[in-house]
Amino acid sequence: MWFYILLMLIEIALCSEYRVVAIRGNEKISMSPGWNTRYDIAILILIIVSAIRYQIGFDFNAYLGVIRNYKGKQLAWVLENGYFELFDNIILYVGAILDAPIISFTIYSIIIFGGLGIAVNKYSVDKGLSIVIYMSIFLVEAFSSIRQTSADIILLLSFGFIKDKKLAKFLVVVLFVTGFHASAIVGAGIYVAYWMSSTIFMMGFVALFLFGRSIAIFITNAFLPKYSQYLSDEVIYTTHSGNLSKFLHLFLLLYSIIMLVLIYRKCNGDRIKQILGVIKIYAVGVLCPFVFGGVTGSRLGRYYLVYIILLFPLCTEVYPKRQRYLMMLPFVMIYIIHLYITALGGDTEYIPYTTWFSAVAGL
Repeated sequence: MWFYILLMLIEIALCSEYRVVAIRGNEKISMSPGWNTRYDIAILILIIVSAIRYQIGFDFNAYLGVIRNYKGKQLAWVLENGYFELFDNIILYVGAILDAPIISFTIYSIIIFGGLGIAVNKYSVDKGLSIVIYMSIFLVEAFSSIRQTSADIILLLSFGFIKDKKLAKFLVVVLFVTGFHASAIVGAGIYVAYWMSSTIFMMGFVALFLFGRSIAIFITNAFLPKYSQYLSDEVIYTTHSGNLSKFLHLFLLLYSIIMLVLIYRKCNGDRIKQILGVIKIYAVGVLCPFVFGGVTGSRLGRYYLVYIILLFPLCTEVYPKRQRYLMMLPFVMIYIIHLYITALGGDTEYIPYTTWFSAVAGL
């Protein structure tokens, strides 16, 4: 547990844009020394921590088993009998033919955390806050369901296509990420949510929030009964998957809306439109567990929920930097509470943190 707390503190220290005042002649210059370098180091640390972890994550042994199963097989066999998704088969096969599973986990770690670093650097107005939010809410998933998380991040990288109304390019990205997880096809709705009329969106959100679950169950039982099990509210592994997470995200959505109301007159029209667009994306993710159940809904919603790392910084941008640092505290508390619950429950899939090197040494 202490390892993860130390990791969070290191990330905050490296990503925070603290400034100093330098005097050049008669001019005072405010600067943040080495900020870009510190940010790159912070992302590199996350990549390394993810790449060298051993038996950390609910699905770790499943992926390890697949890699071992692919060992000695031809690529044609792997593509025919392995995962449905092309890129996952290739990445896992690389680890198999090199007899080094850590290579596959390293590739996924670069995609996830390298992609996260690029997306935050490109689209976030507060990189430090975005990284803290991601770690607080999504780090567990990033260590577990690495196939879907890869798809999440690549879709996030395409946010520029959404803002610039480049639908065709965005849809190409959506099709591309289905090579990591087939469910990523639902990410096509991100574009629709961002540009939909706020009035129509709000009416649809309320209707689906109140009646969507009953409609989904009715349709599934009537026409697709064998899939009814996927609408279960059962929590299958972490506190972030299932009923607990949906209420956390509902609270964050309401909090973001309140923040928008408070800053409405302090922002120009374009910034308000951008905040409203990202709120609508995030709201779809919040809605999914209430319609499709805690397990399936959380899975489908993740393509939309990750936008909270852009939304919250947008809502707090008008406040002084010191106040924005204070706004990190609730997310740090979420992070620590989750670690405490995990440790209390004796969940050895995340605590203690172990590495490939300790496993080889028999430690």
